[in-house]
Amino acid sequence: MDLVGKRYFFTGGTSGLGKAAVLAMVKKGANVVLTSRSEEKAEVLRREVSNIGSDMVSRLEFVDCDLGSFHSVVSACDTVVSKYDRLDGIINNAGVWSFSKEESEDGIEKTLQVNLLAPYVIVHRLEGLLGTESKLIQTASALHQGKFNFDNPEFAKSYSGFRAYRQSKLGIILLTRWWADTFSDREIYSFSQHPGLVSTELGRGGNWLVRKFFDWFGKTPEDGAQTLLHLIQAPVQDLENGAYYKNEKPKGTDTVASKSMEMAQKVDELCRSYTQDYLPEK
Repeated sequence: MDLVGKRYFFTGGTSGLGKAAVLAMVKKGANVVLTSRSEEKAEVLRREVSNIGSDMVSRLEFVDCDLGSFHSVVSACDTVVSKYDRLDGIINNAGVWSFSKEESEDGIEKTLQVNLLAPYVIVHRLEGLLGTESKLIQTASALHQGKFNFDNPEFAKSYSGFRAYRQSKLGIILLTRWWADTFSDREIYSFSQHPGLVSTELGRGGNWLVRKFFDWFGKTPEDGAQTLLHLIQAPVQDLENGAYYKNEKPKGTDTVASKSMEMAQKVDELCRSYTQDYLPEK
């Protein structure tokens, strides 16, 4: 399936598997609006696209956005809304894994904000641009086991970067199921995907052994991007709405919590409680 004339909003597309996916999308004719905090990374991507074909650079647009700042996310979304009247998909691929506790600009535990709350704001501020058969695609992880700590979502008393990351990915899977149901009447489809272990910058905050683990055992970014590209390209009629995908196929998630629509509603309510000041007025 070619992507000529289609436009996507994409976070986490200037490095790793996201970058590999963006390069493939542009080759197939897609227009991609990318969030970026680094002009250097944006310029590297522009050069790589130009090397494929100088006429393809016009298919890329960068919008300044720090996912650790609600004001920055709102500003980026407002820019997109002011320029375009339609998106064919929103791809929330960006993610962090903090090995020690960090707070965002808004004073929120950073993994929670970047991996879960920022995508929540993005979807709700841009969903008005989505039409029939548009897609919401979120990058999740096999590390979604465990429960969501609704009483202490930021692990304020006993911080664990692993638990914070795992919880954020569980939240993404649950929100994906919730959005599949919420937007079904508009024929907007929602999917989460697990790329497998990929040699990316995700482990950059860990010690040397963690970094080497990603390098030694991780897939190439190009291989890691295949399930994401499958979800972008496949007709919605060939996909399972709300599903968690791995190796280009729907896969059952590992826990009862990750399948619960009651839990999904609670995650939606939690996200709304954090972000209500940054959501559009209905």
